[in-house]
Amino acid sequence: MVCGSEGWDFESDEQRERYIVNFSLVSDPRPTSSTGGIHFGLLPGWYIRPCKCEREGGALCRLYIVFGAGVLRSFLKRFDCYPRPIRGTKSGSVQRQRALIGAVPVTIAYEVGHTTVGTIHLIAAFAISGPYLGYVGEGKAKVFLSWPLLVLNMVVILGLHVLPIMVQRLNRSQLYDSIEKNEAEGIGRILVESSDLEAQTNSGIVNSEGGKSKK
Repeated sequence: MVCGSEGWDFESDEQRERYIVNFSLVSDPRPTSSTGGIHFGLLPGWYIRPCKCEREGGALCRLYIVFGAGVLRSFLKRFDCYPRPIRGTKSGSVQRQRALIGAVPVTIAYEVGHTTVGTIHLIAAFAISGPYLGYVGEGKAKVFLSWPLLVLNMVVILGLHVLPIMVQRLNRSQLYDSIEKNEAEGIGRILVESSDLEAQTNSGIVNSEGGKSKK
């Protein structure tokens, strides 16, 4: 996620509400557009959704940490590189649950971005480094490959794209774990607007203690 981010920029408040209400831990987490299209179509939903090996310290989660994603994420945490809506909510509240769900598309956006640019960088690395097929004396073919340049590009790709992708997958796995924990504790995700609550109170639907009125 990005420092100071306000979260995923939904096209409208209605779409944001629809995404939060319909979000499921076992379904496609990619948001849809107003026309019904799916954002981030480059990667399939089953791949984006954290698998069991990535959840709660699974094998893949530990592998990401071994490769340095844990260190990078710890470094980013020092700069509060999480959406403001999460940092501005109370743990165990409906607002926190909504902020956690709303942050899922942010991790998808950055993973897709790094995947796209990383793929282009990888293709460019081979185009620059080789292999090239050339001829040396008496028509004999020889493959030329600049190993130092190729290795340098691989290191850069690892640091600029692969590690950030691992960080986003760790972030998304942590979001899923937190959302699931809140659901197990009975924490909802639907807000009752103060104006609606006031209207219900005035009409006798809700009493002064916030419960249903007795008739």
